[in-house]
Amino acid sequence: MKFIMPRTRGLRGRFELDLETYYKHSKSVVRIKNHNPDTNLSSAVTTALIKFQNNQADSKLILRQDTNAKFQLKQRTLNDQFKVRFGHDPITLGDYQMFLGPEYQLISWDVRDLRDLEDTVIEYKGPIFSPNQLYFLRGGDGLYNVMTKPAAFFGYKYFCIRCLETGWNIKSHHCESMCD
Repeated sequence: MKFIMPRTRGLRGRFELDLETYYKHSKSVVRIKNHNPDTNLSSAVTTALIKFQNNQADSKLILRQDTNAKFQLKQRTLNDQFKVRFGHDPITLGDYQMFLGPEYQLISWDVRDLRDLEDTVIEYKGPIFSPNQLYFLRGGDGLYNVMTKPAAFFGYKYFCIRCLETGWNIKSHHCESMCD
């Protein structure tokens, strides 16, 4: 799977990169090391929550997410709390959104057939707006990664959290219905 990275920060031209290579070297994406389709989403949600809370003590959990017992305990606790409350294991982002409630809004982009970042489609967006947003990228293999900086990932300097559009600056941004 290949895509063309958009021009950013004064770079001329475009660079063709393999998507996994871009994930590996990008500071705007946290790669989820868990490649098991049954548990990848819970690892991604746990990672996003840890990253969002920005606790320095937990920052090493993300680096060692596949081997760290504390990370795995947080992941199990999240899933166990869901199961107690709803009677089944969480399977989709919608399940996690229902569990986290209006405090967080989960948003996922589908990057399966990504040839150009302009073709990226939002596949899931939590129903209630919250400034506490957790961003995910789902690849062609169905596995999730965590996006930390949407503007940087899409090659822009500005990202509107209300309408989820990118741009070069806030002054040139105009939403039809939400932000004006």
